[in-house]
Amino acid sequence: MLHSVKPTYNSSNLNSNNKNYSLSIPNVIIQNCTIEVPSMNEFLEELDRKYGANKFTCYLQKFEEEEIRVNQLFRLSDAEYNLIGVSKIGRRQTLRDESKKFE
Repeated sequence: MLHSVKPTYNSSNLNSNNKNYSLSIPNVIIQNCTIEVPSMNEFLEELDRKYGANKFTCYLQKFEEEEIRVNQLFRLSDAEYNLIGVSKIGRRQTLRDESKKFE
């Protein structure tokens, strides 16, 4: 969405040759941004780099077997995480928090 911007000037300087202009821009919301969703392998490898070796890539095979994509991780329930072997609460929350960036 494009926004129009209108310069405004100080009314006290209407008769002056030097007008003070200010630029008024309303709150802008960026829409239609496309964020590339990484593969599950890339995503889990990045988490391992950030949080510790093999803390997340150990789940790769199970995520692939269940055909779970990165942008679905934040919606999985605790029961679903437990079903695929992610029993640690902290790891489930990290997966949710980090994957939410790609929703």
